[in-house]
Amino acid sequence: MPTTVQDVVKHHDLTDEQITLIQKRIVEGAKAEEYFDRFCEHEPWKPGSKTMSYRRLIMPKVKPEDVVPSREGIAPRPTKIAYATFQVSVSDYRDKAPYTDESKNYNYDDVVRDCGATLAYKFTQKLDYIKGKPFISSHATITPEDTVTATMRKAKLILGPSKNKAKHWVKGSYLMMTTTEVIEKFQDELEAKGASLDEATKEELAVGAVYKKKGFVISECPSDLLQKDSNTHYIVFMGRTYEGKSPVTCRKMGDVEVINNPLGSSVLLDEDGNITSDDNKQQGSIAVNALGLGAAINDDMCILVCEFPINTVPGTDLAMSERTGYVSSSGTSKFSVNAVKATDASAIASPTVTVKANDASGEALTAKDGVYTVTAGKKYYYKVAKSGYTDVTGYFNATADDLNLTVALTATA
Repeated sequence: MPTTVQDVVKHHDLTDEQITLIQKRIVEGAKAEEYFDRFCEHEPWKPGSKTMSYRRLIMPKVKPEDVVPSREGIAPRPTKIAYATFQVSVSDYRDKAPYTDESKNYNYDDVVRDCGATLAYKFTQKLDYIKGKPFISSHATITPEDTVTATMRKAKLILGPSKNKAKHWVKGSYLMMTTTEVIEKFQDELEAKGASLDEATKEELAVGAVYKKKGFVISECPSDLLQKDSNTHYIVFMGRTYEGKSPVTCRKMGDVEVINNPLGSSVLLDEDGNITSDDNKQQGSIAVNALGLGAAINDDMCILVCEFPINTVPGTDLAMSERTGYVSSSGTSKFSVNAVKATDASAIASPTVTVKANDASGEALTAKDGVYTVTAGKKYYYKVAKSGYTDVTGYFNATADDLNLTVALTATA
């Protein structure tokens, strides 16, 4: 059957194959090694499980009089420490990306591409956030010294064998995680003394370090998690547990569900930016629900968190915009017309076809061999004429798919 204008502009839902493509893109993005993955022990996903368990040190025998005089970073005697198994809840993560209004024709390949990319980006960012948050949630905090250098020295003593007994992250060095601003300040301190940061070895780069100095491999954290506010940044100092493991455990990603929501599932904004109801049920959305995300500290004796006073360099916030209108951007497609007699559908040779974009009174497009190049997402008007027949006019919304329109002409009396 010939394709009609009505077939082209009709709204339809995503196919199972398209939903699978979006899901695949999200899962592939999540499987990529995110930043904080390098610093966690991983617990496998257990289908249907809403909790993750881990063992950690507790101090059931410590009395209040023992706690009050304790000095920063000094561990209680081993006789007062025991191990216990804990369970924490893991959460689902949901997000959705809207796609364009029904009144704008769009190509579904673009919806799959754009929504898939947006949800994959949001999901991997959220995954990194969930895994990174425990690093600054430790109860083992230390107060900063006047300089980064002095603060590092203090952290090394506290983590060391005479106090918290944390093992080195790599041979001979603990781990330091912080922001670019703190590292720049540390570099200035070293330059004032005629020194500089040392480059990390290949082995150290493999575990997330970029530089090394003063008994630490240093990781330049790309996440805003380690920026508390414009005047305070976090420094996280970390060693390994007595088993040689990371003190942070995270749950591996579970199932990923992709849902094609019907028209009307997204909110609309008015001209002032206010959220309004979608009374005409125009805008649809695609949602993702990722199951089983979780992370927890399993040994806070091996993590020290410092709130270091330092100003954020202006203009360093991540610049992003959230796309909300997924009108087709697939480029061009082809439009052509076959003219037939209304009486018997036999072909009519050499009709005169005129095609104009956006406005019926606008400038006519030029055809090559009877075929017009049109831009996906735009509205076009056409006129089909032949001597001895009544003219036929109409319009269509171009997609990324080629359209060969069959038009029946009625002979004049």
